[in-house]
Amino acid sequence: MKFKVYAGWNCEGNPTGGLREACDENFLEYTVNIAQSKKEIEVGSSPASLPMCTQTPFEYIVKSTDEGDIFGANLIVTQQPGIIISDVEVEYPLNSGKVYNTATLVDGKKIGVTTVGGKTTYQLSDILPGGSLPGSVSTNIENEQKFKVRFKVQPECNFVSGSSFDIDLEGNNLCGVPAIGPKIVAIVAGVQNASVNNYNVLLSTIDYVSGNANACDLGATYKVRVVVNATPANPSFEIGDNARLHIRFPQSYDIQNSDISVDRSVFPQASVNWVDPTIESRNVVGNETEILMVVPKGMKDTHYFDVLLKIKQNANTFGRLCSRKKSESTYNR
Repeated sequence: MKFKVYAGWNCEGNPTGGLREACDENFLEYTVNIAQSKKEIEVGSSPASLPMCTQTPFEYIVKSTDEGDIFGANLIVTQQPGIIISDVEVEYPLNSGKVYNTATLVDGKKIGVTTVGGKTTYQLSDILPGGSLPGSVSTNIENEQKFKVRFKVQPECNFVSGSSFDIDLEGNNLCGVPAIGPKIVAIVAGVQNASVNNYNVLLSTIDYVSGNANACDLGATYKVRVVVNATPANPSFEIGDNARLHIRFPQSYDIQNSDISVDRSVFPQASVNWVDPTIESRNVVGNETEILMVVPKGMKDTHYFDVLLKIKQNANTFGRLCSRKKSESTYNR
């Protein structure tokens, strides 16, 4: 950010009416560099396997890794069905032994918490100095730029193999721009005594078909192929009742149910006896919208169908770009 400074004399005193009253057109130009705010999350402890219906501790180290503070810091935990996360604690500064929680006061402070759907926000600004996680400009003590978060994960009896939870630190730099840096997506695997089906559903790359996804156009169409893959290969295998395809996309974009179509006109599925895939529900998961699609009962090994989706940026999206194309993410269970 740059700004100019003018000075002058109006024969009686320093000018009070701004640039137009400065008698000199010369100026000094100053550049203000806003310190970047950057986050980093690393695994402290993550067990290789979890017992069903039992709480198992996890630990993560969260760091402010650049010059700028992370203002309005919140810890965001997003979980999928079948997982319970509880007993969240935060040690700050790192290795200080001072541990905050959501229930009892420590030095007159505790962590505020709100839950909407599967997204829980832990308001770390309630316990951090001045409400922010310091960067290197504010402190040269490394452990004051870090905190440790501990919590317990319990797979429920309806646990789905491949379910996950996300750990993220949300916050802004001095100018209100979100801090940069990745989040952690932990796939909960190796659950003891959990039954796992002997198949998976393979997804092709998401291929662009036509159109433009920005708010200034009619939307862009993409295609993904969904293939049943029995392990090991088994020509007599059939999909049961509970297979689902999850389609997720940012809330700044939209896919209407009417904008999703299925093509099964090639290979054997044009004549086999299973119904077309259907949309089961729409949900909000963290900062994304999720569409849940039923993978039809009766699909056999190597059967597939193509899903075509039209996605468009919402009209009220901040910073919309009329040259941007956007794809969505998919996964299955």
